[in-house]
Amino acid sequence: MLARDLLQAIVIGAGWTAFLGAVGLKSEYARRKEKKDDVSNKLEALIGCNPPEMPTPSSELRELKNEARIARAL
Repeated sequence: MLARDLLQAIVIGAGWTAFLGAVGLKSEYARRKEKKDDVSNKLEALIGCNPPEMPTPSSELRELKNEARIARAL
C-alpha cells in the first residue's frame, strides 16, 4: 500500500492522474501535428506548381481544401 491515510491517497492519485494526462496530451499533440504537417505539405506542393501547371479546381483541390479546413479545426 502506497498511502498511509486518505490525504496521501488523494495526493498520490492526483499525481498519477496528472502524469497520465500529460502523456495523453503529448500523444494527442503528436497526432494532430502529423495531420497538420501532412495537409501543409500537400498545399505547399500544390501552390509551388508553376502557373501553367496549376491544376484546375478539381476533386483533388477540393479534397485538399477540406483537409486544410479539418486541420485548422484540430
